[in-house]
Amino acid sequence: MFYTYNKQLDKTFQWSWKKSCQDKQYWKTWIQKKSDIQLIDVPKEHKQIVLDEMWEDMQEEIKATKELINKQRREKRVAINN
Repeated sequence: MFYTYNKQLDKTFQWSWKKSCQDKQYWKTWIQKKSDIQLIDVPKEHKQIVLDEMWEDMQEEIKATKELINKQRREKRVAINN
């Protein structure tokens, strides 16, 4: 379980990754999807607000992961071509 603070609603909410991606979350190159997030104690009318803010906060980490993947693929192509 994780907790996230939502600035717009001024509350803290509980969340987790869905069971389908429990193993993937430990992979160095795993890129999260918005659908992988499971909100636990969020009222229905607030789910989209909380999810959108969480997703926005994750974008920097996702970008870094994509850059890492691209770097690894570039290095692999260079190694194969040499």
